[in-house]
Amino acid sequence: MSIQMKALSALLRFQTYRRGDTAASVRAYINRTKIAATPPADLRETHIVTQRLVAGFPTYRVISRTTRTDSTVLYLYGGGYVSEIGPGHWTLISQLADAGIQVEVPIYGLAPRYDHHDAYEFLTAVYQRVLAENPGQPISFVGDSAGGGLALVLAQAAAKLQLPPPDRLILISPWVDLSLSNPRIGPVERRDPWLSRITLDMAARAWAPNTMLTHSSVSPIYGDLSNLAPTDIHIGTHDLLYPDAIRFQELAAAAGSEVRLHTCPSGLHIFPLTPTPEGRAATRDIIESLQIA
Repeated sequence: MSIQMKALSALLRFQTYRRGDTAASVRAYINRTKIAATPPADLRETHIVTQRLVAGFPTYRVISRTTRTDSTVLYLYGGGYVSEIGPGHWTLISQLADAGIQVEVPIYGLAPRYDHHDAYEFLTAVYQRVLAENPGQPISFVGDSAGGGLALVLAQAAAKLQLPPPDRLILISPWVDLSLSNPRIGPVERRDPWLSRITLDMAARAWAPNTMLTHSSVSPIYGDLSNLAPTDIHIGTHDLLYPDAIRFQELAAAAGSEVRLHTCPSGLHIFPLTPTPEGRAATRDIIESLQIA
């Protein structure tokens, strides 16, 4: 565990302690007014960024100004389905673009105003548009946390809709089971300085207010795990979602899918997005995986 990871862990634990994850505080956070998500000014200066509307929601395309694009990534950001895309996401997106990857970033509606039904319609429409605009080009899904769950849901939806599957799935600390029913979560939660079960549970119920949390439309671990694209999971052992990542890898492998689990000892939630040696190494691995998709 690097000094930077230790420092970040201590900072997050202190902030979580100061904030206090009570039902009232979490409810207030979920119901707060959301800020319009737009790419930062410096990204617009260094990259070509275009915006369009699909099914009533914005989606941004980010490409390098200097590097030739030869593949596409559909990037689905996390935030527990209740938080906006953040600076760490845009940093990773810019790094993918610098590596010669065209990155499509759909800005899906957040709970409690929107739910998983809205996201399903929007994301399938975006994927269909990306397929039509990039015939014959490799297209991969990359998602972190809640976005990792969305990426897997979208891959399963593509099969049902008889759409071409993605060429690769990169899942960063994916939230694949909103029920949080895995008995192995408890011991890991005590080591996680960031996530708490009460926060995730309330966010899950806001995202799927009339759906069983074990339904595959919100918890893709319960869906069809056969014939998945080659999949890489990057997750730390101090991540509350770590036990479910292990379970997903086991079930997908049993279903015949190729899933590689990259584990970071003492790594935090979405550690590849953190400014740490572990995060930078994982980012390099992710880019290499996408370049050979």
